[in-house]
Amino acid sequence: MRTEIKVAIIGATALIIAAFITGIFQLPSNDKSTDTINSGFSQNSIIGGGSGNTFILNNAPDTATKDAITVLEGKLNQTEENITLTKEQVRLLAQALKDLDEKTSGIEKLPDGRTKIGSIISGTPSIVIQEHNIAASYFDSGNYSAALVHSQKAILAYEDSKQEEATANFFSGQLTPEAIGKLYLLGAASASYLGDGDLAYQYAKKALDADPSPLNYRNLAGALRTLGNITGALEYIDKAIQGDPTNIEYKGFKEEIISKQLSGKNNTP
Repeated sequence: MRTEIKVAIIGATALIIAAFITGIFQLPSNDKSTDTINSGFSQNSIIGGGSGNTFILNNAPDTATKDAITVLEGKLNQTEENITLTKEQVRLLAQALKDLDEKTSGIEKLPDGRTKIGSIISGTPSIVIQEHNIAASYFDSGNYSAALVHSQKAILAYEDSKQEEATANFFSGQLTPEAIGKLYLLGAASASYLGDGDLAYQYAKKALDADPSPLNYRNLAGALRTLGNITGALEYIDKAIQGDPTNIEYKGFKEEIISKQLSGKNNTP
């Protein structure tokens, strides 16, 4: 049974793993987030610099708060170990921190690694990419249990963040349909090697929904055959062949499914 699952879901393992490791997550090239997001940070202050060169970057208007920040910059760059602030300077700096807190209170880090500012989502889904790459590494080394754990972390981070897009007026940093398909495909492959046919089917179905490629049609056919649904397996392998009519492996796999059907084994409607 486990051997059949491997063949049904994986196909040419080396080719799939190579695809996982090299350039899976290609973000759309028309990312227009930079200008919009920069304007969203227009009032933020950032403290930086090293020893003897402390500075505070901000574009606050000429106010008493900005004057207090200027005074602090000057004092921080003094050579003395200790500095003295007046009560009024402390009050103004406290107000500046309060203003900064109010302006950044709407910033939220999404599970996938992107940032949400009000109704704007931008950035890179770094957590999804990181967890997927770890999963691919474990999968390649034959540690399918660890591969599934990290693959599911990547999938959960992707799915939870996807829900946030419904409340956003602008979002960028989405994965391409092909990348999403491969995200689920790795989960399906890992589950298959562990003998979890139901989970492999669920992920194979999501891979196909995201990216209706011949490979994903073939993988779903394999998952259905493993579950004993020969009729469904034939339906999807035919679609895989239609999309890639020169693929010998797909045609050979269809013959295997038909052989199962003729033998009367595992023929669930």
